[in-house]
Amino acid sequence: MTPHRPGRRPAESAPRVAVGIVLIDRRGAGCISTFNAAETFPTASVVKLLISIDLLTRDPNGSGSTERVERMLATSDDAAASALWSSGGADAIITRTRDLICLPSLSAPATPGDGDRPGSMPSGR
Repeated sequence: MTPHRPGRRPAESAPRVAVGIVLIDRRGAGCISTFNAAETFPTASVVKLLISIDLLTRDPNGSGSTERVERMLATSDDAAASALWSSGGADAIITRTRDLICLPSLSAPATPGDGDRPGSMPSGR
């Protein structure tokens, strides 16, 4: 992948990569700038973060899942992620976490059981 060069748009730096960006001033000025903000992108292994956030929100003590979560995050362990995804309610994980992490556009995968591919738009809309 070609590194980003100042003064060039991200899509010009890496033409085979789809990029969506939204810059938000968290101090209240709102949206500062966007690029491809209305596109939907697969989030791939980001779902492992959603699983972790959901589990910690529902059960701050981990109830024996701590080692599995650590392994899932440290090694991108898909088997651990699948087990936690199923036990956490699958698509319900997305429903419970999307507002918490300010990604209201995050949606369940189009194909049931395809938990590693929920979609999101950078704009969060």
